[in-house]
Parts: sequence; structure tokens; C-alpha cells
Amino acid sequence: MNSSLTSFVKSIVPIALIFVFSCSGNYKKIELNEQMLYKVVRIVDGDTYVLEDDNGTKEKIRIIGADTPETKHPKKGKEPYGPEATEFAKKYLANKVVQLKFEKGKRDRYKRVLAHVYINNVHFNKMLIDSGYAKSSFYAPNYAFKEVFEACENQAKQSNIGIWGIDKEN
Repeated sequence: MNSSLTSFVKSIVPIALIFVFSCSGNYKKIELNEQMLYKVVRIVDGDTYVLEDDNGTKEKIRIIGADTPETKHPKKGKEPYGPEATEFAKKYLANKVVQLKFEKGKRDRYKRVLAHVYINNVHFNKMLIDSGYAKSSFYAPNYAFKEVFEACENQAKQSNIGIWGIDKEN
């Protein structure tokens, strides 16, 4: 009986250790550092991307202050201009190196990193709004560019570009 108990313990311990470590929540998260450069490894949609840091750690980020139409939302489905916004992000960000700037709230309720994305010192969040691919959209406590983004949105609306040029009656 003693040898069967020893055999059982030897077989169950590795499984128990795997379970404990996999459920501990100690998975690696991307290092949040405004001095670092990150590679954009995947465009999820117009305002959500997967970045990789110097350590090879990958994490999903959501840009602050700009909201593009959905392409994969479980309830909303594919919204008008969503695919175009995604293609715009791919054109400028896919496989590129970017810098991030953060505000007070560094993560959203889905645990995504919240950031302003800069490519070659150009504020990409603002670029999406300027080009009519996104609406300005703000949530506490991140309001640093609220007035600037709202002014950009108003200009895009007046110019009827991107989402602001969609015929609302169709």
C-alpha cells in the first residue's frame, strides 16, 4: 500500500504544480514605459492592436480618445467604415515600431493597455480622427486630448470625410 501511495503522489504532484502556476495570474504583461519602442504585431481593428516589447511579451492595447467603427463586435457586428478604419491602421502601423504615451488610467475594464500611439512622432490617435476614421471618445480619467480631438472631429464632420461622409439615410 505504501508503494502505491508513493506512486500516486509522484504522479499527482506535477499535475498539481502545473495547475497552481497556471491559475496564479502571474503571466507576463508588457512593460509600460514611455521611453520604450514597441512593435505592432497585429491589428485587431481600427483602435485595438497587439504590441510586442523588447522582451518578446505581447499584449493588446486600446488607443485613448478615439473610437473606430466595429468590425468584430459580438452584438454590433460589422459597422459601416469599420473595415476601412482597420485597413487604415494596418497601412500605417502593421509591423511598425511605435512609441506609447500613457495617462492616469493605464488599463480598461478588459485589462487592455490604454495608450496614445505615436509613429515617427505623429499622434496616430489624432490621425484617425483627422482622417474621419474615428470619433472622439473619452472615459475617466483619461481626458488629456479631449478638446483637441473634439476639434479634429468637428473639422472632419464639416469636411464630410470618412464616417462623417456616410449617407445616414441608407
